[in-house]
Amino acid sequence: MLDWVRGKLAPHAVQRSTPIVDTSYIEEVRRNIADIRTWLSEVEAKLPRTQALAQVPARPVPPTNSVDDDVREADSPTRVQKALEREFKVDRRTIYAYVERIVEAYGMAPKYPDWRTDTAFWKRMAERDASGKTRIERGLITLGSKAVAA
Repeated sequence: MLDWVRGKLAPHAVQRSTPIVDTSYIEEVRRNIADIRTWLSEVEAKLPRTQALAQVPARPVPPTNSVDDDVREADSPTRVQKALEREFKVDRRTIYAYVERIVEAYGMAPKYPDWRTDTAFWKRMAERDASGKTRIERGLITLGSKAVAA
């Protein structure tokens, strides 16, 4: 049938003596296919192990302490400030600046001369009132600071 089709086409349309694909190219393609099959069999052998790993439940995330728990456990002013970072959503230096502003505004320095390093002072500043606001928040609200939303 192919001879019949070739006969119907113009003589220059089909060249009879020139092969379309070189035999060395065909051998190279066969080697590549064999390499791919080897690789696929290796991947397939690894699948049960990876599927078993995927079915292992993730480790439960340990519950994080609340800000108040972290303040109670704090053993230094820095730890109190770090605990308050989550609530105020600012870094500890900013919290330090807030308290410094409160101490200066209310003249608390004579009463608490070592307020910068006094852990009890910092814990007292982090205490909450009946409305749930810390003393720092209340002090800043009283001062009219825009740093803490009322």
